Amino acid sequence: MKKPDVKLREIRAAAEGGDAHAQFNLAVMYRTVRGVARDLVEAMRWFRRAADQGLAAAQHNLAVAHYEGDGVAQDTAEAVCSMRKASIIWACSMSAVRA
Repeated sequence: MKKPDVKLREIRAAAEGGDAHAQFNLAVMYRTVRGVARDLVEAMRWFRRAADQGLAAAQHNLAVAHYEGDGVAQDTAEAVCSMRKASIIWACSMSAVRA
C-alpha cells in the first residue's frame, strides 16, 4: 500500500495534468480533509476544473456547494443551473452506455 503523501503527489500530478477524475478526487480530499488541510475554496476550484471537462459528479458537487454556500457564495440560481448541467451530463452518458 502506498504512503498517503505518495498517493497525494500522484493524484495532484494527474489533476494538474488535466485528469478530470484526479481533479475530482483532489477536490474531495480538500473538502473532506483526507491527506490535506481542509480548504473549501481549493476544493471548489478542482471541482470546477473537473466539471468543465464534463464530469457529472463534479458538476453536482458544485451545485450543492452553491446551494449551501460551501466554499463559494450561496447562489440558488447557480445551484439550479449547475444541477441541470449535472443532470444533462449524466443523462447523456447513460444514453451513450445504452447505445
